[in-house]
Amino acid sequence: MAKKMASQGDTSSKDNLRWTEEMDAAFLDALIEECSKGNRVDGTFTTTAYDNVLATLKASFGNHLRKDNLKNRLKTLKDHFGVCYDLFHNLSGFSWNPDTKLFTAEPEVWADLIKARPDAKKWMRTPIKHYDKLYFIYGQDRATGNLAGSAKERNKSMAKMKEPINLNDDEYQGFDCEWNDWQPTTHSTSFVAEESPNLGNSNQSNGTQENHRGAKRKAPMSGLFEADMERMSKGIQGLTDMLKDGNSYYDKSLDIATKQALTAERQAETAEKQVMLAERQVLIAEEQIQVAKMQAQAVERGITFLEQSRTRVYSENDVYNELKKLGVVKEIFWSCYRFLCRDERAKREFFGVPFEDRHGALYDLMKEAGAI
Repeated sequence: MAKKMASQGDTSSKDNLRWTEEMDAAFLDALIEECSKGNRVDGTFTTTAYDNVLATLKASFGNHLRKDNLKNRLKTLKDHFGVCYDLFHNLSGFSWNPDTKLFTAEPEVWADLIKARPDAKKWMRTPIKHYDKLYFIYGQDRATGNLAGSAKERNKSMAKMKEPINLNDDEYQGFDCEWNDWQPTTHSTSFVAEESPNLGNSNQSNGTQENHRGAKRKAPMSGLFEADMERMSKGIQGLTDMLKDGNSYYDKSLDIATKQALTAERQAETAEKQVMLAERQVLIAEEQIQVAKMQAQAVERGITFLEQSRTRVYSENDVYNELKKLGVVKEIFWSCYRFLCRDERAKREFFGVPFEDRHGALYDLMKEAGAI
């Protein structure tokens, strides 16, 4: 019961996450990047690879993604790819269109395939997206796996090659083109098992009859062997084409990486020029500040010069305050005040002497004018 509830929970979790085509593209691009880093060992992505891919997808699509989501999605994409790869990869006349995402071929080629494999009909209108990226990741694995059977499996395949095949048999319609994927059928019987136990007798009629029966078997066996060898040749050619496609994809990736490196270098050079320009602008600004300071100092000196060269005009209040500072006695205070206010020349001479000499200067000026 607990396992059933857990299974339902897992399904619900997977159903809640909707993978978009954009997410699939980013996911597969990240996996290809991990392949280039060597984070795929013996056909399996490492924990480091999944951690890196998860971080990349979270940055673009949100933190709700989990590692299990990646593994489940990859299994789905891999399964879909495997079905199409096994069906189309070594069939002459078929190609995958990167624009429509469909496998395309001439109508008569499709008709022949559907006649042999009715289940292939759906792929006339069912697209498989990102087949090129999945091919880059898993194409080599599937080719290697298909050609690397065990000794026991190869013996079974060779035994299968000795069997006559009824082209009208329903079971033959599902026969895979990969020579080493054949599985023995329940109705098959090996040629060796059917040999007559009287083959060694000296009876001429029996020998003639057995030779006649062997000749009948030999004809379909020879034709089947030639057909199987042709399939093997096509399989090898498919592997060669796959390697060429892989090299082409690698060359394109290398070309893109080279262009990106050149673009980065140009951007770095532009950034360096901008830094140098900014430094020059800073130097110019500093020089302008220095010039402004010098101009300010010149203005201050000019103001001081003007103030020093300009004739000072003293007011009556200036006269009053200066007499108070000198401590002129009350009896002659107002006489001195009126004298300086009326005589501008005497007033300038009075203010022109140092403070400590003004008391004597005032007395001399008033005496000269006959004010005292």
